[in-house]
Parts: sequence; C-alpha cells; structure tokens
Amino acid sequence: MGKGGDLLVVPLITFLIPLPVGGTTLAEDIDNDPALCGFEFFVQSLVADKGAAKKQSASAGLKLVLGY
Repeated sequence: MGKGGDLLVVPLITFLIPLPVGGTTLAEDIDNDPALCGFEFFVQSLVADKGAAKKQSASAGLKLVLGY
C-alpha cells in the first residue's frame, strides 16, 4: 500500500462503505444456486485510523467460502 503495510488481496472489485463508529451489520441475500457452492471471496478492509502511524490501517485478510 502507498502508506506502508501489506495488501493481502488483489482488488478485482473495490467499493466504499462508510460505517458508523460503533459498527453495523450488513445483510444481503445470495441466490440459492448450487453452482455457487464452493465459490471463494477474499476480502480485506482498509480503515482511516487517526491512531495509526500513517493514519490508515488494514484488517487481516478474510476468506469467505459459499456453501451449505
């Protein structure tokens, strides 16, 4: 990343979701399609962090696997 640290995934899709300080819950339905079973997402969040050395921090990478 431009401000140091490691980006653990190569962004294919990038979007900004402003979240309140206390956090939030995001819920979304996914089609019940057997072809999606085993599909993998790799995600990581970047956070504006006034307490971090260069004013930003990143989460650990997260692997999400769709299944039953």
